[in-house]
Amino acid sequence: MSKKTLSEHINPPGDNTDILRRLGRVVILIRQICKRYPAHVLCGMLTCIIVSGILAFTVMRSSSPRTLPIYPKLPLVGSMDGIGEAIGTYGTLQNVLSIQDTIAAIINKDSLDKTDSLRLVEALKRFEQLQRSIYKQGNKK
Repeated sequence: MSKKTLSEHINPPGDNTDILRRLGRVVILIRQICKRYPAHVLCGMLTCIIVSGILAFTVMRSSSPRTLPIYPKLPLVGSMDGIGEAIGTYGTLQNVLSIQDTIAAIINKDSLDKTDSLRLVEALKRFEQLQRSIYKQGNKK
C-alpha cells in the first residue's frame, strides 16, 4: 500500500507570510460579511454611488469655465523693430547647431588625427566668438 506523503507548505520568497495571512483573513472576513448581509452591502454600494454623483455635480464642479487670457495686440508703430533681432538670433542658433554637429562628429570617430584636433580647436574658437557677440548685443540693450 502506498503511504500518503505530507506536502510541505511552500513559503513565498521574502518572508511575507504574515502579511499574506492577514490579507487572507481580511478577504475571508469580507466574503463572510457579503454572504451574511447582502442587502446591507448592496445598500452601502448604492449609497456610495449616489453620494459620489451628488458631490461630482455640486461641490466639485467649478463655478465658471476657464477661458484663455486675452493678450494685448501689438502696437502699430514700431512693431517691426524686433524682426531683425529675431532673424539674428535664428542665425546665431544655426551657427551654434553647426558647431555642435562638428564637435559630435569628431567625438564619434574611432580614431583621431591632427586634422580632427585642429577642427575641434577651430569649432571651440567659433563658439567663443559667438558667445562674445551675444553678450555684447545683450549689454547694448
